[in-house]
Amino acid sequence: MQFDLDALKRGDHAAFKQLFDELFHHVWLYSWRITNDKYESEDIALQSFAVLWENVQGFNSVNELKKYVYVTAKNASINYLNKQKTKQKYQHHVAASPEEVEEANAIEILTYRAALIERLYQEVENLPPQCRETIKLCYFEKVSRNEVAQRLGVSIDTVNSQCQIGMKKLKAVFGKTDLAFVLLLLIGLCEN
Repeated sequence: MQFDLDALKRGDHAAFKQLFDELFHHVWLYSWRITNDKYESEDIALQSFAVLWENVQGFNSVNELKKYVYVTAKNASINYLNKQKTKQKYQHHVAASPEEVEEANAIEILTYRAALIERLYQEVENLPPQCRETIKLCYFEKVSRNEVAQRLGVSIDTVNSQCQIGMKKLKAVFGKTDLAFVLLLLIGLCEN
């Protein structure tokens, strides 16, 4: 499949979604082979794409970009294994059963994700009016960009520009730690 590197560098979400859709499963499997933990590997793959998104300007070819996402996933997987080894050394000191720890972790993750979704909606409300309306229509209501342009009485270029401005502002607010989940959420919401 052919990827438009220039579109990726411009912050085009459709180009990123195409790359994500093509590579995510492979990066996830690569990480899973290292960690033997499919859920952690999913998080690692998502985080790898978030890091890629933050650094996409530095690539001169799609092959460099692909190598980067794999190396990022490999390093994160190895770091995860090292943390697990350390954790296992000291786990016998914990009085809770593994099931209790797992349940507590699951609750913590769900709480975190719910708070992040709520924060995303709040941050969209803080965007300038035209930008906010464009983001809501394109990503939350899944309206095509052409239809958004018609509804708002603006050109398609204005819609694209407002989406790009909004996404840059959201990227700046969320930073690297939360960006993976936010990108996944928006990609899942946007099917344009």
